[in-house]
This record gives sequence, C-alpha cells and structure tokens, in this order.
Amino acid sequence: MKINLNFKTSILFIVLLLVSFLANAQKKMWTGKSYNFTINDATNVGSTKAWTLQGLQGANLIGGSTTTNTASYTNTFTLTGSSALTDTLQVSETLTNCVTTNKLGITVFPLPILDSSITNTSCATQASVPTTLAAKVNNFSNVKSITSTNFTLTYQLYDGSNNPISGITGTLTLPAGTATIDSVSLSTIQIGNLYTYLNAVTTIAGTYKLKINNFQTPLTPPSTEAGAVSSIFATIRTFVINGLPVSNPIIAN
Repeated sequence: MKINLNFKTSILFIVLLLVSFLANAQKKMWTGKSYNFTINDATNVGSTKAWTLQGLQGANLIGGSTTTNTASYTNTFTLTGSSALTDTLQVSETLTNCVTTNKLGITVFPLPILDSSITNTSCATQASVPTTLAAKVNNFSNVKSITSTNFTLTYQLYDGSNNPISGITGTLTLPAGTATIDSVSLSTIQIGNLYTYLNAVTTIAGTYKLKINNFQTPLTPPSTEAGAVSSIFATIRTFVINGLPVSNPIIAN
C-alpha cells in the first residue's frame, strides 16, 4: 500500500509539474522571422483545430489572427516599434462537441542594431593596428532579455562588391540576460588577422566593411529560445584603403 501511495504521489507531482510548465510556456522570437508551431495530430484523431492570436496585434505587431484546421501553424510576426511585445497564441481543439484550449505565450523582439558610425581611413599597407575594435548593439536594452545565456555574434569582412573575404571571419560573445554590457571587442589575434589582410601588398584599394552577419541565441531549450537570425548584415566598422602614388623614379640632370 505504501509503495502504491508513493507511486500515485509521484504521478501527481509529474502531472502538476507538466501543467505548471504548460501554463508558463513561452516562445521568444525575432521580428520578421518565420516560426512554426505544431501540436500532435495523433492525440485527438479527427478533431478540428482553430489557431488564434490574442492580445497585441494591430499597428504594433503585424502577423494577424489566423484560423486553420491543421496541426501546424506558421506565421511571421513583425514589429513596427523598437520594443518587444508580448502576445498569446491559442489553439482550440474540438472533438465530439467538446473543446480543449491550449495557450502559448509569445514575445517578439526587435532585431539587434549594430553601431556603424566609425570609418577607418588609411593608405595601402600603412593602416595602424588599433588596440581595440568593438561591436556595439545600440538597442541592447530591448533585446537582451530574449535569452538568459550569452549571444553569439558572427562577423565577416566584405569587399567593395559585398563579397565575403575568406579567412577574415570569427565569432564574438555578448553577455545576455540582465547584463548591461552592450559591446564586445575583437581579440588581439582577431584584430591582428584583420589588419594583416588590410595591410597586405595584394590588398586592392577600396572600401571594406566588417559586418555582423549572424546573431544567435542558444537553442536550449528549443521551445523557448529565438535561435539565429542571419539577415542582419550590420556594418560595425568601415575601412577605406587609399592607393599609394605610383612609384616615380628621380631623374638627375
């Protein structure tokens, strides 16, 4: 009897824990990125499904309220402002005139905005190597709470035709959650590799841009994190390389 009671208690605890998780479940998303939501179609065979978006919609959160009779729901939510907005996605299943409704909280965050106000100008092969080279997220206060763990930023150097330059790429780690740090610097080795290329005798004079081409939050757990957004291509530093005058030998008369 005691073993049976302990078993029942354990089952009740698991059920309550699951209910608590479902009640507090929330999905965090980047604005403008498509996300897919599904339910197990085999759980209630033959049921009709109605997906609806509750709460904030209209002018500030574009995505609309959608109703469909499928086990899958895909939508792209787009912010028109700079602050994150919270909403509720609801799916109702009807089976033999009985209805069960499940809700999922969703929060849509603006894309990171990187500081691109700095331009470094130098003559070919003569660029001075800086001690620091930072990437700053200007709207960090509006995106940091999308994850409790660190962001991963991937940078890449591009030429004047926006072609990626092989080998001049890397990752940066930006503290997340409650952190107030909104910028991160390339390491000494990363800066050295960048300027080795910019100062090479084979470097063509022109404009080069160091860009963040991927901004990612960890996918742990996948039910809550926003994942990667790879459509930023935000410039964090511009380098203008001017060509040297062509060698003109001195002529003695």
